[in-house]
Amino acid sequence: MRRLAAAFGLVFCLAAATAAAQATASAETATEALTAFGILGTWSPDCGGPIRVTYAARSGAGPISSAVIDGAEQAVAEIKEAARVGADQIHWTSVYKKYSPLDVAKQAWMPEPGEVWETLLVKLGDKIRSLQSQRLDGQKVLVRDGFYYAADDSVPGRPILWRRTDQATPLFGRCPGNAASASPR
Repeated sequence: MRRLAAAFGLVFCLAAATAAAQATASAETATEALTAFGILGTWSPDCGGPIRVTYAARSGAGPISSAVIDGAEQAVAEIKEAARVGADQIHWTSVYKKYSPLDVAKQAWMPEPGEVWETLLVKLGDKIRSLQSQRLDGQKVLVRDGFYYAADDSVPGRPILWRRTDQATPLFGRCPGNAASASPR
């Protein structure tokens, strides 16, 4: 569960769109924002380990993010809009194209194909970390303020309440020898 949450926490994090993000979004494309931020390529909490998150530009289409765990692609999202928020943060909106976790049962926070999520990442030196991740309407939450959230759905018929856990999102470093572009899907 923690491996899956770590991968998807980085890939698909939420931030409320700020005026600065909106202004930057109109000034550059999603691919330009990701390129300028320096995120294109493959990242991992441990490049020798099982988790890989790749951010890739595509010719004639929007950029994508994909999560691979133990060599199996488990999630793909198309990044629709992206904007740099200052020098050390980037915000984007993406649509899930694929989500099929292989090692855990369905959980309340998990995205479904077609859902729109927002992401906010922070750059800390040469590492990146998820600060926010939730579905655009706020009904599913994975990360807020750099911590994972869990669903409290114990009362049938009551809307899900989200509570902060003590687990901070991990730092991801760039893996050597990775490509920054991918073929169209």
